[in-house]
Amino acid sequence: MFRWTQYLLVRKTIDVSRDLHVLIGKWLGAGYTMTPQRRAIFEIIIKAEDHPDVDTIYTRCLALAPTIGKSTVYRCIHSLVQLGILQQLQLNDGLSTRYEVLPQTHHDHLVDVDSQDIIEFFDADIEQLQHDVAKRHGYTLVDHSLVLYCKRDTDLDHENS
Repeated sequence: MFRWTQYLLVRKTIDVSRDLHVLIGKWLGAGYTMTPQRRAIFEIIIKAEDHPDVDTIYTRCLALAPTIGKSTVYRCIHSLVQLGILQQLQLNDGLSTRYEVLPQTHHDHLVDVDSQDIIEFFDADIEQLQHDVAKRHGYTLVDHSLVLYCKRDTDLDHENS
């Protein structure tokens, strides 16, 4: 039987200029150079309230840097993932990858497999269960990533109406 638990939808609070400054500092600190195109990419990913794929990031960048090339976006995104600045979220179709700036607070993801919508959430019960499972097997949990792939329960929608 399914049991409803308390959960918190995670809301991003961003300070674009501060976050952009931090991201640029990490980028330069890793030995990369800054270009107007890369700055546009950084602004787009920091301002994103969704989990865009590379094509979406590229399209949004065109408004800030009309001459940007798609390969520049792909290479920059790849480097940001390698630096641990961006997190990849693989969708269950095995083909789609979405991105988010590495979150400041831990959260998990629920992916609607029909619409590809992504919901961020935090559930203390799930977090505790993961620690308990690791401990039962003789481990200490140091990190994890949880993605739930779901279909909207239309029967439940009717019950809650």
